[in-house]
Amino acid sequence: MGRIFILINRGAYWQCGYVIPKGSFEQLRANGLQSFGNELARSAPFAADRYAEVQNWDAVRLLTVRVDRLRRWYRPGLLLIGDAAHEMSPVGGIGINLAIQDAVASANLLAAPLRYGQLSTGHLRLVQRRRKFPTRATQRMHIFVQNRIFQRVLGRADGVRPLRSVRLIAHFPFLSRIPARLIGMGFRPEHVRTPRARPAAVCLWAISESDLGMIRPGPAPICRYFPEHSCQLFRSKPATLAGEALASPRNMDG
Repeated sequence: MGRIFILINRGAYWQCGYVIPKGSFEQLRANGLQSFGNELARSAPFAADRYAEVQNWDAVRLLTVRVDRLRRWYRPGLLLIGDAAHEMSPVGGIGINLAIQDAVASANLLAAPLRYGQLSTGHLRLVQRRRKFPTRATQRMHIFVQNRIFQRVLGRADGVRPLRSVRLIAHFPFLSRIPARLIGMGFRPEHVRTPRARPAAVCLWAISESDLGMIRPGPAPICRYFPEHSCQLFRSKPATLAGEALASPRNMDG
């Protein structure tokens, strides 16, 4: 039987993943820790002296990989996104990317209805409609990798010839941009497009200490940073502000 052993250098330690066929964990445990350590040592001989640190099965966690999704992501007053709506394989670490893109799409589609109190179930349906295609496409890619690579490797002990697509990428390195883009950005990248938030209510002006004595209550010129709001200066002792005056907003809508 073939082996797939994944090592991630976390700086202070190595995070390890040992891929096994589904349903074979009990057989692995029955063979004992010594046999398990020997399997790991054959997969990564450079760390053979470290596997003795796994002294009991409590140090080993079984992660059962599932790829599925809900038929409906929403109900009145409820929207599920990310892993709550679709379970992903850990292959490529794409699940977190997909979850963040779900969140951005939700914000883009729901910000305005929420702001004006007009949110309906139809708006929630729009989120699922937009994110359904990239979810399905990503899951199909995961299933392809699982069936065409993992199962072939685990099912044979005499080695596996790389897929034609892999050999093609090895021959033409620029083609590696395609899987890199799909893994890094996904099938439908999302960008924040929510309505611009209202400006902050406080702004600052830097003025000289000598100017402070000349300040009089009354409407100030249109604020430099937030031109849609008028601001009003207030008087203060020069020693208190040491060269800085605050603008306190007045007559602001909302």
